[in-house]
Amino acid sequence: ELFSYSKNEKNIVVIVLDMFTGSHFPYLLEYFPQLKTQLDGFVYFPNTVSTANATVFTIPSIIGGEYYTIINQNKRRADHEKSERDAYLNTARAFTKAGYEVGFISYPNAASEMMQKTENVFWVDDHRDFYNYFVKKHPGINFDNPHIYDVAHFLSFGLFKFMPDGWMRRSVYRNGLWFFKYRTGTDGHNVTYSVSSFYAFSQIKKANSKKPTFKFIHTDITHAPQAIYAGGGKCNYLKEKTVWDKQELFYPTDLKNFKIPPLYTRHQHFDSEACSLFLLNDFLEWLKEENIYDNTQIFVLSDHAGVDSAFPVPHLLPQDRNQDALFLFKDFEKIGEIKTDSRFMANFDAVTIFCENLKTGCPKVAPNILKNYPENREIIHARNFNIKTTDNTLWPIQRAYKIKGNIYDPAAYTDVSAEYATVGEYAKK
Repeated sequence: ELFSYSKNEKNIVVIVLDMFTGSHFPYLLEYFPQLKTQLDGFVYFPNTVSTANATVFTIPSIIGGEYYTIINQNKRRADHEKSERDAYLNTARAFTKAGYEVGFISYPNAASEMMQKTENVFWVDDHRDFYNYFVKKHPGINFDNPHIYDVAHFLSFGLFKFMPDGWMRRSVYRNGLWFFKYRTGTDGHNVTYSVSSFYAFSQIKKANSKKPTFKFIHTDITHAPQAIYAGGGKCNYLKEKTVWDKQELFYPTDLKNFKIPPLYTRHQHFDSEACSLFLLNDFLEWLKEENIYDNTQIFVLSDHAGVDSAFPVPHLLPQDRNQDALFLFKDFEKIGEIKTDSRFMANFDAVTIFCENLKTGCPKVAPNILKNYPENREIIHARNFNIKTTDNTLWPIQRAYKIKGNIYDPAAYTDVSAEYATVGEYAKK
């Protein structure tokens, strides 16, 4: 169910590349011009914003619609775990009810247990089989003394477990990296685990489904830590080099070494993004070979950007940037060189398009945005900085901005934190 597609019915594929920075895409086309033809029939939306700067705050709206943005959940005082479950369940059931074969590649989240029990839904959030598949396909890969990382993780976790909550714990576990990992170089196992699900998705394919298909793929291939080199227009795994030679564009000019934490999310980010598009092309070429490209609708999104936007907004706080999301879309029966649509979009708009394939749509999802585009559109972008609250019904927001127009224009941002913040200086007032 997870890797099968239909020759005669519709195939809908939604790919979420975690932390892909949208403003990198034009530079990817510049470095790898073959992508202009490989992304056959796609539309690129360069003016796309994420509704928040972290996965847990954005993914419910990408699968369930604007109703599930962090801002709207806070307005309703909704329980965020229940909201995440409902967002997945509503859309999955809408497609199964319409007769679709439905498959998800995800990471463990609040919806996992329920989705595993949902009838006619194939849900995978344990990636160990993907990992083993990747390793078997790359027998010569060098993990560089993997036992070192086991010891490092063990010691780091031990420290973390017995540290009091607060700055001491944050010094042991920093945004996805453990304290001792910095001293041991690249953790090949961790990188491989992140890459493996999308690699498997792009390589394992069957055109034997008797039903229309819907697939939602959430992958960490573009998320830190990265160890992929895109030289030669291919994925070179567990290599420390990068094709990016314009560090000053994505990084501060006074940055001495962008390999060193906490700047680890910048090094090789561009290469990992390129690799994800190379693997995507493997999938696209197979669709063409099987003569099912025309009856396949494809979305390539990011839940949020990295901290390396090519167009930082100076007054955006906290200074993480990462509001510029990726949005690529190929509709049924579309071919030709990639086109650009500069309308102001959000990554949650994708669900309005793919749910239009159902006669009754999906619960709580608006009509197709491309056919019902609003005038003077405004979108709220919320920002969190790993602040914990005791109220489980509120998702913490430190800053919020109302955006209207061009997301790369500082004048397009209005600070509305006083209205929407739930923690920090505005909430205290």
